[in-house]
Amino acid sequence: MSMMADTPRETLSAGLLVGGTHDRFKLLDALDKAGQFGRDARDLGLQLGQALSGLTGRLLAGSGVTDVGAASRAAFDQPFFQGAGKSTGGRMLIRLIEGMTGDLRRAPKDEDNLIAAVAAGWVTALDNLSHMTPDLSDAMCCIVTGAESVKRALFTDGDVFRARYRRPLLLTGIDVGVIRPDLAERLLPLRLERPKVRRTEAELWAEYAEALPVMLGSLLDLTVTARAATAETPTDLRMADFAHLCAQLDAAMGLGALAAYRAGLDDLNDDVIEGDLLAQTVLQYAAGMQPGAQERMASAEWLHLLTRLYSGEDCRPLPKGWPTTGKVLSDRLKRLQPTLAARGLVVDWGRTREARYIELTEPAPAPGPQQGAAF
Repeated sequence: MSMMADTPRETLSAGLLVGGTHDRFKLLDALDKAGQFGRDARDLGLQLGQALSGLTGRLLAGSGVTDVGAASRAAFDQPFFQGAGKSTGGRMLIRLIEGMTGDLRRAPKDEDNLIAAVAAGWVTALDNLSHMTPDLSDAMCCIVTGAESVKRALFTDGDVFRARYRRPLLLTGIDVGVIRPDLAERLLPLRLERPKVRRTEAELWAEYAEALPVMLGSLLDLTVTARAATAETPTDLRMADFAHLCAQLDAAMGLGALAAYRAGLDDLNDDVIEGDLLAQTVLQYAAGMQPGAQERMASAEWLHLLTRLYSGEDCRPLPKGWPTTGKVLSDRLKRLQPTLAARGLVVDWGRTREARYIELTEPAPAPGPQQGAAF
């Protein structure tokens, strides 16, 4: 769902799946009963989607020695060591839902083929992503939250073919490049470590097939338990349904899922900022503003100011994709608005009689508790 450089590492990423941080979540007793597989296949997550449970939420637990090797959709492109078993882990997640015939796929070259692949199963796993185009990113957002594709039916003049879809995605890759903010809010990561002991695939999959019914049944039991729990819905998170599921998990099992989800979003905001020079420049400028200060200018004036700040005294050349007009700058800031707000910078738009403007606000620190008189 996150995502970040020295040594190449691996990340197994999943769209709208719930996980837990490597240091926070203890392995569920139900999954621990899966036996020797849980100890051998450490740090490989086990995914339960809405398909078999008929529920709108998606749950994820991890199979490891003592804890779940994932952060609640922390960084989609967080670096991890090569050879950590991302493809094997992805197959395990897929086969928990799709059966032992499920497998990973290469990313389709266009949206139509991607929609066809998504509609053909409950979970679609795309393997070894190394680049995320804007069109692919937008298509993934639509797939996870739900959309409809309407096309003219073949060999007809006026008939249409409609395909509705709403599915979780699972993505694997060492470095998928820059993550767009709207996709980052829909992602959860599984962080895998290199296994210390290697095994043959024949041995691993034989034990996996034997343990699969136990793990699936345990996850279905967890789904029922979590959905029966009563919990308040967090109102400050965009993915409110998923946040409510995390709160239900906390109420039922005490997993700390909601706190891990928030931590994951925070990590993803770092990913977005690290991959966007405009966001870095805006935050650099905001760092010089006084707490509670507001600055309002036209978009063209902001573009001139930010361009001069980025270029500096050395007249550094502008990077590819840098806004060229005030309108482009305004549109880029709208995409970055949630990310900048998470870092304490409020971006707003308005207009006066003369022109439209963009306003940056550095919130004032919250007042501390007042201390009464000692005597």
